[in-house]
Amino acid sequence: MAESERIPTSVRRMALAVILGFALVGVGVSTAAPARRAVAQVDEGFMYTAAFACVREVGPFDPAFMPGEYRTTVNVHNPQRHEVSFLKKAVIANSEETQERGIISDYREDVLRPDDALAIDCTTIISLLAQQPSVGNGFVVIESKEPLDVVAVYTQITEAGASVDVECIQPKQISGESVVPGRLGC
Repeated sequence: MAESERIPTSVRRMALAVILGFALVGVGVSTAAPARRAVAQVDEGFMYTAAFACVREVGPFDPAFMPGEYRTTVNVHNPQRHEVSFLKKAVIANSEETQERGIISDYREDVLRPDDALAIDCTTIISLLAQQPSVGNGFVVIESKEPLDVVAVYTQITEAGASVDVECIQPKQISGESVVPGRLGC
């Protein structure tokens, strides 16, 4: 069994996010915009948090990290038999070396008809953050009053080839000021 096969996907993904954070500091991704704090809008319901990496081209900053292109798409599906509205935002995760926290976008409302779906891709994330195309990494946060199906698709293209990883995003329960991990769906 190869060394990489023994490391869980979630650990590899977190390591990738940390490496990308350090790499983006090295290439000078702008964090000049002031960090804004979006306030949660759903008092009771569900929160989904998916990591994202939207990097057009990363160079050889670390021998353990392959230069390449990284993209994330967060797919959202309405399994309900009626229309469901939800809120989405994006949060940049800066390296703690920067001493500056990342940008938090305002929430944007969206609506899905029964059995409808949409993709929150890097273009949408860039739009949410009002950023230049080289965004970096962070989180997409979705809040809804009703359960949704949320799946993140991570794509990596390097000299060694291409890979795709799919992760079902588990909801957390929102109850007033508390957010508690839950075990619904997927």
